[in-house]
Amino acid sequence: MKLRARLLFALVLTAVPMALGVVWIERGLQREAQADALAAYAVERLENGGRENCERDPFAYQEPPAPFPPRPPRPDLQPPRPRMAVLPSGGVRLEMYAYRSNFISDNPRAPYFPLELRRALTEGGTRAHKDFDEQDTHGQLVALRTRWPEGPLAFVLARRVVGGPRVIDRSPYGVALLLSGLMSALVLLALGPLVGRLRSLRAAVESSAASGYAQSVHAQGSDEIGELARAFNNAGEQVRVRINELELREQSLRSFVENTTHDVMLPLSVLQGHISELEKTDPARAHAMIEEAHYMGSLIHNLGTAAKLETGKVGLMRHSLSLSQLVERAVARQQRIARSKGIELVHAVPEGPVEIEADGTLIEQALSNVIQNAVRYNRAGGHVAVVLEEAAGRFALRVLDDGPGVAPEELRRLTERSYRSEAARLRHPTGLGLGLSIAKDVLDRHGYELALAPGAQGGLEVCFKGAVAGAA
Repeated sequence: MKLRARLLFALVLTAVPMALGVVWIERGLQREAQADALAAYAVERLENGGRENCERDPFAYQEPPAPFPPRPPRPDLQPPRPRMAVLPSGGVRLEMYAYRSNFISDNPRAPYFPLELRRALTEGGTRAHKDFDEQDTHGQLVALRTRWPEGPLAFVLARRVVGGPRVIDRSPYGVALLLSGLMSALVLLALGPLVGRLRSLRAAVESSAASGYAQSVHAQGSDEIGELARAFNNAGEQVRVRINELELREQSLRSFVENTTHDVMLPLSVLQGHISELEKTDPARAHAMIEEAHYMGSLIHNLGTAAKLETGKVGLMRHSLSLSQLVERAVARQQRIARSKGIELVHAVPEGPVEIEADGTLIEQALSNVIQNAVRYNRAGGHVAVVLEEAAGRFALRVLDDGPGVAPEELRRLTERSYRSEAARLRHPTGLGLGLSIAKDVLDRHGYELALAPGAQGGLEVCFKGAVAGAA
């Protein structure tokens, strides 16, 4: 939710109940004032001859006096209501009746004493009041406990009767809602510039972040928003310093790796040639030395490629190439190592050409990494197969082995940089875990897919998928 909408929502939730509460309190205070006035009327009437009149003739006592003589009481009937002239709509009349301590009046015209007021006075109260609504009138009742508990004047019930049905005046509620709306609008208008500055600050921060914090944020004003902008600039300056330091360190490290890769590969190739000459005298030792030298060469080559991929220096040199020939070259390079370990390495390609538009060097290195892993982590007497298929304008290049395989919970992590499965660490403690991560990076850059799955004969199945050249 945006700040402006949140503020409006908060204002409505605060202002509307507050305004309605004020109206409710005002209505309550108004009813209390009317009750006070009605009670004062009753006390004034009692102190100015009302008590004497009631004690002299309780059967006829009421205020104002009845306009005609009272009728004799009839015990078999409910006490009749006082007969008064019909009030016009909006007219007001004050009435008062006397009751004994049992809340029964000697005057048969007196109205029934309400239970609610009776309960309030019984519990020790000296005064209670309530509103009432009848068919043609409405108004307020006030019950008083007098100073004369004995006799016909223990309690007094005063009535303020208004002619006509009650009409609820909703104008105060409308005014309250209108004032709430105006207050919300005024607050939103006052907050408009603040919200605008916050939006400008957000855009400036996003622009600064996109520039690597090289672009400063314009610090406008001396309030909290201006302080926030200046704090961001200070933080951005510190970030730029750290970024520059890290870039210098990474650049030095990548340059070292690239130079070392170039310098080591030449003597390593010479060493491999000398080791090959030992096959005639000590084949077993020579094969072991050749395998380690081959792995070392691949490892150094992967280090150089990983450094270039991270810097973004690797530009894809796409050209049309035969995927079938690439498979044959990659298999031929690993064939000698596979034979020395007693592993059968085979491949199968379609009779027709399978052409792709790709960087041949990177794709071949990705495939070589996968084949080398399949051979290196397989057991003696195992099998590795490289199968190329093409259908519907897409190719699938699978490398399958029947080695020990990978646990299902580790399968999805094999393409993470420097991750090695538990089985791989046990069989070969050395290794950097770069092969599959480089393969996935290379395929992602080409728009191809790398899929890993348990092999049908055990082991692992690694599959390259993508579109062939000329496919729509």
